Amino acid sequence: MNARTNATWWTGWRLTGVLLAAGGVYAVMLTVTLPALTARSGGLAMFDLSPLGYDAAYAHTVLERLGSEGRQYYLFRQLPLDAAYPALLALSLAGIWRFLLRWSNMETAGRCALAWCAVAVAGLDYAENIAVAAMLLRFPWEGEALVGLASATTVAKSMTATVCFVGVIGLAVAATVRRIALRR
Repeated sequence: MNARTNATWWTGWRLTGVLLAAGGVYAVMLTVTLPALTARSGGLAMFDLSPLGYDAAYAHTVLERLGSEGRQYYLFRQLPLDAAYPALLALSLAGIWRFLLRWSNMETAGRCALAWCAVAVAGLDYAENIAVAAMLLRFPWEGEALVGLASATTVAKSMTATVCFVGVIGLAVAATVRRIALRR
């Protein structure tokens, strides 16, 4: 792959395809699997939807209310979707970041490095998924240490995702302002 091909790989239909895939997976989780799990738990928020974390008592209550079938549903319906989503989201955010930098002629190595924030979000989401899977499999002996780890990764993922999304929005504004200024 030459430098020109590498520079344009994440533009056009490829970036659009990854964005659509990420949006599709997220839509299925928000409209199908997470509502089904919330209903099974009697209205309690699932772990992914608890950006401020949760304690061992809350986690145990969620797992208990889900019942055996609900825990199986979480393991074999929700978590497979949540295994695809972090990578798709990271590729989408990094692609948008790189596109905006190129579009506004602001691309530098330091600014491109900030796209790695999206990779951090994905890594934390995968760590959270592994911890949640362990809680589901170990119930009713999930333990405070495991729940604490799962909760900490949820909080870290939420904070890092917020930074990443705010960064992309800020870059979009800065890129648009720069693009307008360059036209004058």
